[in-house]
Amino acid sequence: MIFHRPPRTSYGYDPPLRARATGWECRREGCGVSGEPAPRRWPARCPECGEPVDPVFAEPWSKEARIRRWEHDAVHAEREFDRLLSEALLAERAYEDALRAGDADAEDVCADFEAVLKRMEAAGHDTGYMRVSCLFTVILEYADATRAAQELLTWHPLIKTHNVNDDNSQRTAARQFVTGCQMFLKRLDSIGHEHEDDVWDAMRDVAHRAADVMTVMHEQLEREVAEARQQERVQSDFERQQQEGAAPGTPTGEARRRRGIRGWLSPAGRRARADVGANAPQTADAAPQNADIAVRMRTWQAAAHDAIGWPAAERMHVANGWVAWAVATGEPQYAAEAYWHLMSIVPLEAAAGYTSADRERVLKAAQRQTEDAGYWLARARRYRDAVVALETGRAIALSEVTGWERADIATALDRCDRADVALAYRSALDALRAAEQASAAARPNKGEARLRAAWDTLRAARADVVAATGIDPLEPDIRYEAITAAAKDGVLVYIAASDAGGYALIVASKGDPQFMQLPGFDRDSVGTLLLPDAGLVAAGNRTMPDAAILDSLEWLWNQGLRNIFPFYVGGPVVTLIPVGLLSLLPLHAAAARIKVPSGIDGGEWLHPGRLSAIRYAPNARVLRHCDETAHALRGQPPSLLSVNVPETPGQPPLDHVVRETEAITRTWQAGGRSARILPSCTWRQFRDAPGDEQVWHLACHGYALPASIMDSALLFADGPATLQQLQESLHAQPRRLAVLSACQSHVTGSDLPNEVVGMPSALLRLGFAGVIATAWKVDDTATACLMARFHQLWCHDGMEPVVALNRAQDWLAGATCADLAPYLPDGWTAPKNTVRPFADPRYWAAFAYTGV
Repeated sequence: MIFHRPPRTSYGYDPPLRARATGWECRREGCGVSGEPAPRRWPARCPECGEPVDPVFAEPWSKEARIRRWEHDAVHAEREFDRLLSEALLAERAYEDALRAGDADAEDVCADFEAVLKRMEAAGHDTGYMRVSCLFTVILEYADATRAAQELLTWHPLIKTHNVNDDNSQRTAARQFVTGCQMFLKRLDSIGHEHEDDVWDAMRDVAHRAADVMTVMHEQLEREVAEARQQERVQSDFERQQQEGAAPGTPTGEARRRRGIRGWLSPAGRRARADVGANAPQTADAAPQNADIAVRMRTWQAAAHDAIGWPAAERMHVANGWVAWAVATGEPQYAAEAYWHLMSIVPLEAAAGYTSADRERVLKAAQRQTEDAGYWLARARRYRDAVVALETGRAIALSEVTGWERADIATALDRCDRADVALAYRSALDALRAAEQASAAARPNKGEARLRAAWDTLRAARADVVAATGIDPLEPDIRYEAITAAAKDGVLVYIAASDAGGYALIVASKGDPQFMQLPGFDRDSVGTLLLPDAGLVAAGNRTMPDAAILDSLEWLWNQGLRNIFPFYVGGPVVTLIPVGLLSLLPLHAAAARIKVPSGIDGGEWLHPGRLSAIRYAPNARVLRHCDETAHALRGQPPSLLSVNVPETPGQPPLDHVVRETEAITRTWQAGGRSARILPSCTWRQFRDAPGDEQVWHLACHGYALPASIMDSALLFADGPATLQQLQESLHAQPRRLAVLSACQSHVTGSDLPNEVVGMPSALLRLGFAGVIATAWKVDDTATACLMARFHQLWCHDGMEPVVALNRAQDWLAGATCADLAPYLPDGWTAPKNTVRPFADPRYWAAFAYTGV
């Protein structure tokens, strides 16, 4: 007989009348052919072997058919493997049903599944694919978060990636593992789970090790997971602040109109929520999920507008509340708008603070937000705004010092013949800085009256400047066009690590910025390099050389910098503007070994300096100020003040600093330039010595304390001079370059990383256009050679200082013993079997250039 509906299958499944087939399959051993579509009439025969074929069913009948097939094959299959496999599939299905039903005996059912797998293994069959199948289709879908996390963490150490590019099994396992972790992290019950961070770290580990074989889908899912984690972090921070009374929510609709935002933000207003709650939603973040997001967005915009003129703390609270709500929507355009508002008020609120404590509160509030603001603005394709946000949140306090003395204001006052206003404004700035120094040195609250009076005087002078020129000298110029003006020597690279991932924005002198995502540079991963074992940040008594430094430098290159250099930047000079935690790391020194010639220490290294001269800038505004300083000094004959401190109490002697400073002085004098040395210099001598020398070269010991950066110090013959003392005691005037040939002098403070507080920024405050400093402890002999070569290239060959440093580093890395002989002391011998004694980056890559 001929039928149109699917018949009973060879494994005993009777399809119902409504069942629909989508194809056919031959079950004959040795054939196994299948095809689509389903035959128009049944029974049908296999076109290959002529035997009857079974229908392949559409859902939901295919599920019933599969179970019946497994039941049949578990008993009747000819091969033992097919019988065991069917038993395992039935046990897996029973486990899924138990989990979905919430049965208390689900784990007993899982034990049955494990027992079948052990029988398969005992028979010599591989069960890895069955375990992966169970993990993906059952455990990650239906088991509790703890069980799912445990399965993934047990699997993690088994993932091999040493041959992932060529071994298909390794490649498949790595991709499956990363996918499984992403499935877990997208579950709601994984948020805040005790193993959430462990699974995240495991996923990132495998994704990094197998980066070359990850697909676009993996990268997109990783970004989604990272953004979800950031949303949770922002919400948690905001909720904690609400509980502490620091960041109350913002009302919507009727409540806002009846009470007013300002009243709502007050303690009394918060207590009144219960009264209003019966008539209107209480807060924007508590509104129903189906509320019109666009309407709520307008509510936040209105709230921010209402907050204009409020105290700084309340304005920041409203802005933070808006950010918390906007990020939770998951929509880049809403998050971008909220962050744009927050970053627009940060410099204004910082400038409004009379005391350093007021200002520090605002700066701390802006630290973590800056890189997140740039991320969401870029995700919304507002690339120019993203650059402006990063520029706004960087070096706010330093930008005040340099930005309030703008050349365009002096020119405008001169044109309108208001020398009196210019003098009054200049005097007000000097009085404010003197008051700030006195306030910093005084006991808490003792210098506040003087500081407040100085601010009042400055604001009065500011009003006169505005009346005369129409320019507000205290308002920062953070237009995108002003930022691109700082890129005339080469591109600016803003590079940041947010919770949702790392990214770079590359700014040229013309056009829009280039946006590049750097998934390996997320905040958590970068944070691991700040641990003591990484060797990069204030390594304490860590000696040179140290293999941990090389490992960290390779990580920086492989996870971030290699994606930027050489493909997206170029030219003789590239300026790095790192944001957030990346401010604390020596990005300029990122390097990867590319070949290791036999008998040559250090091998060959690929690093940014091989492609361009690398310099840092706190931000584009400070870079422009440094360029103006350098330009103004070009017509003046340069002069050198050189300091050496071969012996310091409690420190090992520096055997080569005397030779270093003498060689540098000879180089300067050979070109007819003025140069003098302060040998075995004390702090008192140095403090009183500086005259009009444009260049300082300090060869001494130094140390950095990132957690208490103002206590970092240069060590003189009579003891340390802290950063606080240097900033307060030395006279500010325009100078060309400061060279700090001292350990850890490039390290900046970890409390406010975006403020880049450290030796380089302190010297920029004192009027220097450029600063050379070191990121870790350096070798005395290698440093003496490097510095001698640098001054030759700068003073004798006429290179720009940043280019001269870059060329000197390249020279030292490739220098043979014969090349080094003129710079080395008599009797110095290189290690045995060493052709290039200083090829290792630890000897030359520590030196970093800041400014122009």
